[in-house]
Amino acid sequence: MKRIAQGGFELCVCYESGPCGFVIYRYLRKVGIDCVVISPSATPRRANDRIKTDRRDAQMLARLLRTGELVVFWVPDEAHEAIRDVVRARRQAKDDLSAAKTSLKSFLLRHDRRFSGKSIWSRSHWNWLSKLTFAFPHQQFVCKRRLRPIGLAVF
Repeated sequence: MKRIAQGGFELCVCYESGPCGFVIYRYLRKVGIDCVVISPSATPRRANDRIKTDRRDAQMLARLLRTGELVVFWVPDEAHEAIRDVVRARRQAKDDLSAAKTSLKSFLLRHDRRFSGKSIWSRSHWNWLSKLTFAFPHQQFVCKRRLRPIGLAVF
């Protein structure tokens, strides 16, 4: 890229945002290369253009960047990205907790274990869960494994 820029060309680089984050953007900016990140969903596409190759995509992005038709993505600084990581981790933890509870409830329902109290996940429900026993050690093991992600490691 530096060799291209030495030829008297104004160098501007773009890439589609993706799972790699903004490491490439920050590196290129650090070494003095103008870079923008674009949204893949906001990139104009022809209706009949269904062949995707890296070369064709790169040529199309270069043309669209040159004509100013790309929607530039705001790149968060590292502090913003750290907060976004916390938000993603919290959302993932909540999803994991919900999935673990659903899995436990399904397991208990398959074995006809029903809580007779008023509300699940209350103190009395946790006490009931901690006292559950099963006829086979394999089922006891499975119940224990289902309880662990929820926060009750018993047995």
